[in-house]
Amino acid sequence: MKKISLSCLTLILAGILSGCSPISADRYSSKSLELMIARNGQPTRTYDVDQVRRAFVWEKTYIQEVETSPLMVRQLSGGPLFVDSLKSNRRVKCEYVLFAIQTQSNEKSSKAWQVVGSIKPGFECAGQFS
Repeated sequence: MKKISLSCLTLILAGILSGCSPISADRYSSKSLELMIARNGQPTRTYDVDQVRRAFVWEKTYIQEVETSPLMVRQLSGGPLFVDSLKSNRRVKCEYVLFAIQTQSNEKSSKAWQVVGSIKPGFECAGQFS
């Protein structure tokens, strides 16, 4: 398990989670970490926040198709009008962070961790985590 300082974790989380809500309680608060793992699989990575709390990070990436506004309206030889627009793909990275404290001595078990807070993903990640 990597140990990093709280200030380092704060900088990392601020950089990768911009646009997300602040640390808050959610539906996993006061529950075992096991529930989130059952619904979303193992966390992508974990960090020790301090001597008591650990951050568990789930990451999902999806491709979002974005259609730009019309670039040009053109008419060919008095015929019909054509609207040129572009479609592009944008990669969206979603992260969900749960902060938990160890409630049992068996560190390997997800049941040993109780959720005490979270950083939820932004609105564009709705539906990515259950």
